[in-house]
Amino acid sequence: MPNLLQIIMYLVNKIKWQNSLIQLLNDYITWLEDAGDRPPKGTDITKLDYNKLTLDDPPKVVKIERADYKYLLKQAVEAGKPIKPVRR
Repeated sequence: MPNLLQIIMYLVNKIKWQNSLIQLLNDYITWLEDAGDRPPKGTDITKLDYNKLTLDDPPKVVKIERADYKYLLKQAVEAGKPIKPVRR
């Protein structure tokens, strides 16, 4: 069974490894921030040159004519082409 000193030394080594990993990731994040095309921190975004907003033309509103089925059936009979009932 390992003694307490061995356990502490193992944990200290793990903490050192985690610290070096955090430092490596921090350096990588800093490199990514510097390499990007983003404006630097603290820049007023309202003064940046973005594309202006354009709106499409509003849709055309068309009045829909309500059709009465009895009137449509009557027109079809008068035209000589009666509409047959639906078979269910």
